[in-house]
Amino acid sequence: MLRLTLRTLRADALRLLLSSLAVVLGVAFIAGTLIFTDGMRTGAYERAGAFDRHTDLGVYAGKRPIPLALVDRVRASTGCAPPTAS
Repeated sequence: MLRLTLRTLRADALRLLLSSLAVVLGVAFIAGTLIFTDGMRTGAYERAGAFDRHTDLGVYAGKRPIPLALVDRVRASTGCAPPTAS
């Protein structure tokens, strides 16, 4: 049985090599894609955090818009400045 297995491997060596190459390339592409998307996600989070670096408090609307009276009240607070473009 061992001789038959070895003879079959020798006869189909190219098929074995190409199958192994397909598995290696598939794993490499999946790993590369995961590394690439993780790097993109990390970079996006770093850039998004840079905008709010000097902000102590942020007021954001939920499902409903913020009432204008509250917006005026927040703007009237001491040390409050409207957002600036970076």
